[in-house]
Amino acid sequence: FRYRLYRNRAGFQGGGIHLAAESSLLVASNTRFIENKAGGIEGGIAGSFGGGISANGATVIISMSEFTGNKADEEGGGILAVSSSFVDISTTKFSDNDAPFGGAVSVWESVATITHSQFNSNKAEVYGGGIIVGSATSLAISDTDFNSNEAAGSGGAIFMNDFGNTDEPS
Repeated sequence: FRYRLYRNRAGFQGGGIHLAAESSLLVASNTRFIENKAGGIEGGIAGSFGGGISANGATVIISMSEFTGNKADEEGGGILAVSSSFVDISTTKFSDNDAPFGGAVSVWESVATITHSQFNSNKAEVYGGGIIVGSATSLAISDTDFNSNEAAGSGGAIFMNDFGNTDEPS
């Protein structure tokens, strides 16, 4: 791995990286996101999202990377993508990430494609141990393994909320 974001903290969004502008573009390859956290900082704001990456209307392209031990106090332990974001994840490993909703990845009102990746031992205190998919979201997954993810509520691997669409290419 060439790059590492390690033990970074944010009181609100994006413990590692926060993309706030709709025109934002993040391309990360050979990058490790390790033990980043959104929330839980003294004086932090309630509702903390995207332990590793938080994207609001942005384009996020991740390849050959790892998200390990990231945490968000609300959603998206590894990645949160909302408000018409586009997320393309390939050959990436998510392990031991944690959030109440979407232990590894949380996607709402956006488009996400995940290929040749692994989701191992991610945890959600409520829904979506691996991934939570919210309303008006399109998610395509291929050649991806989900192992030992857990949710205290529903969707140990994936939880789909109303109006979400899942496409599984053949």
